[in-house]
Amino acid sequence: MAQPPLLLEESYFDIVSLEAAPEYVPDAEGQPGRHGVEMQLGLATVDDNPDVWRVSLDIAHKVVEEETLRYRFRLRAIGFFRYVADEIPETEVAQLVATNGASILYSSAREYLLMLTSRTPWGQLSLPTMSFADAVLTPDEA
Repeated sequence: MAQPPLLLEESYFDIVSLEAAPEYVPDAEGQPGRHGVEMQLGLATVDDNPDVWRVSLDIAHKVVEEETLRYRFRLRAIGFFRYVADEIPETEVAQLVATNGASILYSSAREYLLMLTSRTPWGQLSLPTMSFADAVLTPDEA
């Protein structure tokens, strides 16, 4: 089996904020209201090693169609990824890192939020499925 071109070296959450909205009232059928999600993706190379990329993904709640939110939340995941494949132009590496790195961090955030909300009054909150295939970033030097 071939080694993947991108390796996750480390990831963590540096911002974790969750509040069960006290004003939320479940509907008669017990169906939870929908949550919108706002995201900001950051990408930078690491100064002392240009093969290592820092990806940040900031995820927060967003009001959808004036529904009352069950939760107010914000998570920021940080990941350090190493590009280990054949040399290609930096813009192509950046695209690969942005797409795959953001997908890995988002998946981690989705599971983390499910775990956090599993013991809250309004039940589990699952982030919607997301694709980062169209993520286009110009890397900033970190």
